[in-house]
Amino acid sequence: MKRKNYTLMGFVLLFAVAAGAASEPPAAAPGLKKDSMTVRDSTVRPVFGRMSITTAPPQAEVSLDSVAKGESPLAIDSVTPGTHVLIIKKKGYFGKKVSVDVPGDSTVAVAVTLVSPGRLIVTSEPTGAGVFLDGKEVGMTPWENARLKPGVHALACEKPGFAAVEKQITVSEGKTDSLPIMLQQKPAAKASDSTSGKGKPVKFDRVAAIVAGCVFVVFAIVLLGVEIQEAAK
Repeated sequence: MKRKNYTLMGFVLLFAVAAGAASEPPAAAPGLKKDSMTVRDSTVRPVFGRMSITTAPPQAEVSLDSVAKGESPLAIDSVTPGTHVLIIKKKGYFGKKVSVDVPGDSTVAVAVTLVSPGRLIVTSEPTGAGVFLDGKEVGMTPWENARLKPGVHALACEKPGFAAVEKQITVSEGKTDSLPIMLQQKPAAKASDSTSGKGKPVKFDRVAAIVAGCVFVVFAIVLLGVEIQEAAK
């Protein structure tokens, strides 16, 4: 009888142990726990980008999103992913604005070449002619501009009483170009007949006046001769 009781108690104990094990949550696998920690770290720590900037010529001032960063060549760390605006400036050169798309966890190389202005001197004979550059009036001769963008431009000179001169010029980078212009006087306007409204040459009017004078003189001589003959009778 005691043996049966021991057997029954053994079964009860085994059942209790099995029930307790089933109620505990399963242990997480080591690999799953590591992956979970990796995801958690990536969400907490933002991923930045990086910019490497070089310019020609070097030692140009660099601003990122209107914030000064230093002189080129320059490396900028911890750049938020997205589109940013770079402004490059150097004395004696035209400034340049560049939009750069920076992805996360990578380095973007930016190379910028600055352009130096050209200088143009325009003179005319006679002086005092109006100067028009690319359709805009910019001054009178003698005229000079030391900050022109290199390339092709349309230039014109105009002065009352003279024929206009139009030229296509090429401004060289970092150089001085001189442009002398000779203005040609317009021909004299023809005289007009106020009675008929038709224009007549001035030379024709003079000839007509001379002929009329000669006829008057001849008529006077003839009349005088007739009067002398009458007096002699």
